[in-house]
Amino acid sequence: MKRFPNQWINNTTLQVQRILANYHSLLLGGAIALLSAIAFSRLAYQFARLVWLSDDFNGAIDLKLRYQEVNLWFAGEPIYDQLGSAVYPPASYTMLLPFLGYPSLSFTRWLWAITSIAALIWLAYLLINETQIKKVMPRVLLVMLLLAMYPTGDTIGNGQLTLHILVSLVAGLTLMCRRPIGWGKDLWASVLVIAALVKPTLAVPFFWIVLFVPGRVRPILMVSVGYIALALFATGFQQSDLFSLHHDWLAQGIKGAAWGTYSPRLVNYSLITSTTTTIPIPIKPPSSPPTTSPLPKQLFIS
Repeated sequence: MKRFPNQWINNTTLQVQRILANYHSLLLGGAIALLSAIAFSRLAYQFARLVWLSDDFNGAIDLKLRYQEVNLWFAGEPIYDQLGSAVYPPASYTMLLPFLGYPSLSFTRWLWAITSIAALIWLAYLLINETQIKKVMPRVLLVMLLLAMYPTGDTIGNGQLTLHILVSLVAGLTLMCRRPIGWGKDLWASVLVIAALVKPTLAVPFFWIVLFVPGRVRPILMVSVGYIALALFATGFQQSDLFSLHHDWLAQGIKGAAWGTYSPRLVNYSLITSTTTTIPIPIKPPSSPPTTSPLPKQLFIS
């Protein structure tokens, strides 16, 4: 009697293996077709949200916030005092300036869509190259998995930074750990890691990899000097000094996180709701939410 369950499991496993072996191509093709349909419909809608759709669909909601922050920052406005959404450090606004520092929001949305497509292509290439998959069908399946995932589409539709940060991290860290080493390779790797630090809350944990790559002091210095230079450039457009701005940034982030725990609409909705509905966090709510100024009309010239 004890042998029966084991024998049944073994026989079932063998049957499943035979089915997979005999119908491998058919199953793989079906999975690719299904994922392709999901990816096409989802990405078509999300790119429409990013480029065309209005506030009724929350189109490019995060991109609009970053657009407002960047333009007001380089206009000399103290955004940490004015905007509840301003939770990025000074260097981040320097990095975002080439992508968001334009008079037309419509142009910015199209530009961000182009960079998102480029990031998707680059990330797909990195996945295929680093996994070293040789056959075509499994490569296509891997790419379709990336494109069909819900977070991929949602990141694009909201105009978020995650996709750009992820590809910069993967490319930069891979290049940094590759041998042989050289000045050119270290420079490019450092630039990519610095670009990923546009959102420190997401990228900083991976900076530990940079610190602990054996015998690699040069990239650490390049990343540190480059990031400080970007912060100093951003500081030149504000009345406060570098240290005061970072103090204001940290204070703003803490205040926004505490208030967002009790009012999810003020921060990333999907993140906060998933936290507050399952885990009680004993934080005393602030007396008032971070201030949020209305979006100036001059920032939304079509």
